[in-house]
Amino acid sequence: MLAVQCAATVVALVLMRERAILETERRLQGDLLGDILTGKFENEEDLARRARFLGYDLLHPHVLLIVDNDDFEHLVKFGEREAVLQRSKQNMYDLMRASLAPQTPRWLIWASGTQVVALVAVNLDDLNPICEVARRLHSRAERELPGALVFVGVSQVCRSMREVPAAYAEVKRFLKFGRAMQWRSGLIFVERLGLYRILLQYEELGPELIRFASDRLSPLQMYDQEHDGDLIACLRAYLAGGGEIKTTAEALRLHRNSVRYKLQRIEEIAQVDLNDAEMRFQLQLALKIVDLQSAIKRCALN
Repeated sequence: MLAVQCAATVVALVLMRERAILETERRLQGDLLGDILTGKFENEEDLARRARFLGYDLLHPHVLLIVDNDDFEHLVKFGEREAVLQRSKQNMYDLMRASLAPQTPRWLIWASGTQVVALVAVNLDDLNPICEVARRLHSRAERELPGALVFVGVSQVCRSMREVPAAYAEVKRFLKFGRAMQWRSGLIFVERLGLYRILLQYEELGPELIRFASDRLSPLQMYDQEHDGDLIACLRAYLAGGGEIKTTAEALRLHRNSVRYKLQRIEEIAQVDLNDAEMRFQLQLALKIVDLQSAIKRCALN
């Protein structure tokens, strides 16, 4: 009996020691990555030295993988906000580690606020593995954090640590706008954002972009307001459907003749030719600008 008690004590001490080592490693990783993300370093040689101490090599190209869950208010009861935040952060941290571990041997993790961030080494010739990790992470987060609106973002590739702070600011901005615009996928790959990446370079849209959208859409917007119409909605569906009448009718649940009539009215009121590919592109761009304007206003209110 005494031998069993002694063995149990030894096992408990070993587990405590291993837990302490893991906690220390986690803290040192977090401190290092936190300094990288915020640009709090004088030179990359100092960062490389600190990373080598942790057995990590910063010389590879990297991306940032972020899981964000700032929509946890529905889980919070009065007086329990901090406890819920800490549980949510720990859950996301564990999910991040579990998602990275199978295929990604090199990474650092940092948890802050409602986000968990990983700095992950990548192969420039093949970014598909990190994209798959992001999808797996988002899928697990949705499954294991029921009711939470989780977003996962992957930054642009950073070839040096000097590029990381700007990449971090950029992907955070896109996560904020993605949430405000209610992007359903919950996944944001910065290098695949295309036109949105150009439009969202700054926190606000320039006056030229706003004027561009207004010149093309204001006649339709005014018509819809005055007649309780849906021409803007019809235009959206038409452009999203690749200019196909059948696809537009199915999306709007209208007869094809009704769609044709609405498109004719759009051409008359906005003085545009929807058969012109350049004009369709301009209208699609104008709609994106309008959506971003609305998202920026919602972000400001929040």
